Amino acid sequence: MPESDLPFEILSRIASYVFNDGKLACMMTCKRWKIPYQESVWKTLQIDFMEELEEICTTAKNSTSRFLPYDLTTEIIHIYKLFSINKLQKLQVFQTFRNLKHLDIKVICFDPADADFTRYVSGLSSLVSLVLQPTQTTQRMFIPLILEILGHMPNLQKLYIGLRFPDYEIQLKLHQFNHLHTLLPKLTISVPGVTTLDLAIIDWNHIWLYYFSFKYPNLRTLRYLYSQCYTEWEHAIFSDVLCRLHTPIKKLTYRSIGANCIESFWERMIQQLIQSFSRTLETPEVSGDAFSYTNSTFTPKFSYCPILVDLEIRRCSVSVALDDQVDSGDSMDYTL
Repeated sequence: MPESDLPFEILSRIASYVFNDGKLACMMTCKRWKIPYQESVWKTLQIDFMEELEEICTTAKNSTSRFLPYDLTTEIIHIYKLFSINKLQKLQVFQTFRNLKHLDIKVICFDPADADFTRYVSGLSSLVSLVLQPTQTTQRMFIPLILEILGHMPNLQKLYIGLRFPDYEIQLKLHQFNHLHTLLPKLTISVPGVTTLDLAIIDWNHIWLYYFSFKYPNLRTLRYLYSQCYTEWEHAIFSDVLCRLHTPIKKLTYRSIGANCIESFWERMIQQLIQSFSRTLETPEVSGDAFSYTNSTFTPKFSYCPILVDLEIRRCSVSVALDDQVDSGDSMDYTL
């Protein structure tokens, strides 16, 4: 079969893997190729400048094509330069592309004028995926405004909010985090579905741990990382929250680098972790940075863990009696 006779479905599939410059060349190569490659160009828009997006919107709104309705063809928009939701609304992007499903804004900014604008934003009900990366100067007002906007996206399934630089941070208050889940009931991973939690705690209020432990009743995997010099009291918050609640953790990674903790603390901490999750724990990992005042040997007492398969304890200056764990299974690995 010659290339010019390929079925429309195959041409459309091939077009999705071709860069835009190549798509334009293919449109000029064969008359039968024009529509599938043109459709592929309009399906995913890659925008660098506001003027470019403005021109595209004008073309879509004024199109009289009977074969390719541009306003319904576009499903994905990637914006690589600085933009604001306000600009998108002024250009009537959401009203123009009524079938828009995925929006990715690499650099987004907000200004005080956006506060009133968010009450009237429309045309967002078709979105199922949203990616935003706010600038540093707008992060303080970002959370209240984005919550207002998310209220217009009831069908959103995936939400990613990233930071362009690691030193920046976005802080959500407890009521805002809870409101986020309320606004987006169709998220692919809803509250009951969260089974893995990765926490890097830096200057967080400890009440967050209590919140997470109650918020995610089906939590099975937990990674809890302190990355600053904290005292034993801050470490105790972790055990107070999860150990007392007997959360059914299967995979636990606990690391504390540069903490002001001696060996006796690690003996108590390791013993409490193992005992609290003994029935469900499969792969615990504890990494510390212990220092010693004495030559004493600290040996935490382990409960019998019937499904334990892997155990890692690093830099905690403790010894572990493994006799009680021999019967846990032939596949168990130890790293001490």
